[in-house]
Amino acid sequence: MLTRIICYANKMFDLRARLGAITESVKKRDNRRYGTGLIVGCLMTMVLCRLGSVNAVETNRSKKVWRRLMGCKSGICNADTLGRRSVAIDVESVRSLLLNTNRKARRTKALRPLRKGGYATVVVDGHEINCSYLRDFGDSICLQREIPQKDGTTRTQYYQRLVCAVLVCEGQTLLLDMEMQLPGESEVATALRLLERIGLYYGHLFDIVMADGLYAQAPFFRAVRKMNKHVIAVLKDERRDLTEDVRLLLPIVKPKTFKREKNQGITVAAWDMDELTTWPQTGRNVRVVRTEETRTVIRQACRKKKLTSRTIEKRTAEWMWVTTLPCKALDTEDFVELAHHRWDIENNCFNELTNAWYADHFYKCDFNAIQVIWLMTMLAYNIFHLFLLRNIKTNITAKNLARLIQAEFFLTCMPLEECLDVRIT
Repeated sequence: MLTRIICYANKMFDLRARLGAITESVKKRDNRRYGTGLIVGCLMTMVLCRLGSVNAVETNRSKKVWRRLMGCKSGICNADTLGRRSVAIDVESVRSLLLNTNRKARRTKALRPLRKGGYATVVVDGHEINCSYLRDFGDSICLQREIPQKDGTTRTQYYQRLVCAVLVCEGQTLLLDMEMQLPGESEVATALRLLERIGLYYGHLFDIVMADGLYAQAPFFRAVRKMNKHVIAVLKDERRDLTEDVRLLLPIVKPKTFKREKNQGITVAAWDMDELTTWPQTGRNVRVVRTEETRTVIRQACRKKKLTSRTIEKRTAEWMWVTTLPCKALDTEDFVELAHHRWDIENNCFNELTNAWYADHFYKCDFNAIQVIWLMTMLAYNIFHLFLLRNIKTNITAKNLARLIQAEFFLTCMPLEECLDVRIT
């Protein structure tokens, strides 16, 4: 499977040539033993095979698969060299590779954006990578917070957070770009910098920006509207005047009842209120949709929960969204179905990247290296799922496909002419 997915990436996205075009922003000396192409190839293979660390690369450096994969007879570099050189790789060249791959996937119709009422959606959200009490990067780019201790004192904790943007597609999500949060900067400000860039490169792909309740702020709404895009945000602050007015209007507005499109077992009662003027800071009237979703849950007999027989119970959940989309642009049923895709970035992307792709691991404690490896992980994630969606005809899961890729890396050698032949420059 490793041979197949690399051949697919070379054929569809010309990955071999584009990886070789990645440059280094800082060059300390010209007589290096290992070229940039070899370093980038090692990092990409490490991410694609989910090895988990640069030390795993050094542990398996004697395998023939590396010599055939990289096209070098003298072997590959060790973990120290790989980590040190990742600091100098140009982040923008890696981001450009991710951009070109996504554009090619869209042009070849390898994926199709999910559209409701003709609208395609991008979801933005923040994610904390890692935290430590001991390690500070020392270059004024590490976020800090004070954590209270049991003895009443506080302890400084260092961490990194990024904001990621994904395009909701049919059958999968496509990772578009990421932006690191800087000290003294809010997550919303970081998201606006990210949206400014993806609006320039991916502006024709989406019409709606969807976010969590943290982004239900007037500056965010105004900035997105300047991009001629609509906004959908979760509304969960009960102290807002908008929320209080919605609560007062609930007895007056007649709810609309229907069943969810993907899950017919969920019954939805939706209150759709348009042209609300309670939030004038956005510069326009807003729309609020509030739903009560009821599902039937069958609980099995369990001694720990003191259930002697199978019981059937109904659970109700409340959701509330605020948006700039008017009712005439998107009806209530399509809106509710689209709004629930906001959690795709957490359930599908962050969850899988953290647990299966080791994205939260600091391969090298450097700000530039973190961005490089995260962008490469996003690139490998997109190629992996495109390959699974378009080239695998059997009913194989993503977890099993990942195991097959790892098995081929550890146990077999790939033919030289069919592999990612990034040679030493």
